[in-house]
Amino acid sequence: NWSSSEACFNTSLVPGPLTGRTGACERVLLGVAGEVQSTLWLNFRKAVNLGEDAVASNELITLSAVDAVAALRKGDIKSSELVEAAAARIEAVEPKLNALPILALDQAQDAARKRESAGLKPSDHPADLAGLPIAIKDLIDVKGLHTTYGCPLYKDNIATKSDPLVTLLESRGATVIAKSNSPEFGMLPVSDNRVFGATATPYAHNRTS
Repeated sequence: NWSSSEACFNTSLVPGPLTGRTGACERVLLGVAGEVQSTLWLNFRKAVNLGEDAVASNELITLSAVDAVAALRKGDIKSSELVEAAAARIEAVEPKLNALPILALDQAQDAARKRESAGLKPSDHPADLAGLPIAIKDLIDVKGLHTTYGCPLYKDNIATKSDPLVTLLESRGATVIAKSNSPEFGMLPVSDNRVFGATATPYAHNRTS
């Protein structure tokens, strides 16, 4: 929906999990991972025309995904703090944008706190997301959450298992906090459907994203 080119993984440098070399599937999945993990931070923080009150006081929402992961790895911030900052930002801008119609904030906060309580540390894998909150498109299954594909026929559909992409992201330390709006079955270039309606661009609320 929105450009997220500022903070994507250089997947050519990411080794595959089994061979130590980068496989084609791994490159694709991690490329998507970079796209997904960038979207929330690079676009909610840039949303304009929302007024000064809508800009969260928590400076964590100004971090790019790359900077957030770096801070998580160093222990400068906690995943639960990022989830809290994201939740506050979503509350501030979501009513005008309609970008994240399916939320999993409580589950995400529980997962983040369990991670911290267990003293889990990021792995040495260069693609480890270290607890970064992310949003998943509502075309991809996340266990326990709705997957509507933007189609009324699936408005009550709840995924019984997660898509391999989500499983990979979570195994690399990502924390799913929401699912983002989608065109019906991903068939159109704008996020507008008969389940949740249109997503507005943060730069002009009378236009779809």
